[in-house]
Amino acid sequence: MARDSVISGTATVVRVLAVLNVAAGVGFAAALLVSWPAGTLLMARLLGKYHDPTVAFAGLTGIRLVLAIGLIAVWAVYRLFTALAAILASLRRGDPFLPDNAARVRTIAWAMLALQVLDTALGGLEFWLASLHIDVLTWTPSVGGWLSVLVAFVLAHVFARGAAMRDDLAGTV
Repeated sequence: MARDSVISGTATVVRVLAVLNVAAGVGFAAALLVSWPAGTLLMARLLGKYHDPTVAFAGLTGIRLVLAIGLIAVWAVYRLFTALAAILASLRRGDPFLPDNAARVRTIAWAMLALQVLDTALGGLEFWLASLHIDVLTWTPSVGGWLSVLVAFVLAHVFARGAAMRDDLAGTV
């Protein structure tokens, strides 16, 4: 019974986070689209702060790149949540070791890998902007994130092997 409530609670959290993820995507897309008509205003603000057109343009480019990276991250998180919701549904049915779930865990692993690559791209962007003396938040690589990617790929393999073993066992009974 407690296990069912954990699964149900997790499914609820995933649904709420999926809605928030879509909202973030709408926000990123809107901000990115608005950055072109508002580009003159943004450039003026950046010029007022940094007093160098090259630095101001780099700042505006950095803003747009962060928003674009955010949009790609929203897509990766959407894929992750969709796969996770399907796995949770199979858990509720009491049948998690399915070939489809192995593929879903693999999808989660690829989504997590995409997020780590995007995070690394943000780190490179932060380094470039900081080298121009533009105020940015500091970035550090996520060792735990990279390890989680490896774990997810291993779990995908475990799920695939478990599903195959289950199918073999069902064939012998």
